[in-house]
Amino acid sequence: MKSYLVQPKGKGYAFRLAVPQSLRGRFPSRQGRPLRQITEGLGTDSRKEAERLAAKRLSHWQSVFDRARRAVPFTLAEIQDAAVECYRATVSQLSGVADTMADLIGTEREWLQSLVRVTGLALANDDFKMATAHIEAVERRHGVTIAKGSPKGIRDHMPV
Repeated sequence: MKSYLVQPKGKGYAFRLAVPQSLRGRFPSRQGRPLRQITEGLGTDSRKEAERLAAKRLSHWQSVFDRARRAVPFTLAEIQDAAVECYRATVSQLSGVADTMADLIGTEREWLQSLVRVTGLALANDDFKMATAHIEAVERRHGVTIAKGSPKGIRDHMPV
């Protein structure tokens, strides 16, 4: 089997896979240029564990590429799954910030509290402009376009 592992000097393993040439336009970089390869850190310096994780990533990306070739659109459930993932990551990030808030004083604390209030209001009003970067990341990673103005009510099914 071809190896999809790379290990920069002194660091853990990463998974690397070329994007099929016919699909490169569907997978843009953050700068908008077509990606030539996918590289993902595997979070381990164990070769055996890296091989196991690389096999899972290969299966995932083969599925993503196959779907992109067939131009299968995202379902509402898949959009919801991506939204829930974004939601959980944001909650985790805000929890980390909250843990350090005790050390903050005055203006810094007020700024963070304002950010939490603004984020809450945006979600309550179905204003997803703040999630644009997350949506673009999902589009890049899956070679899809998520239509603006997703159906209302998706928020009602998200965990609180």
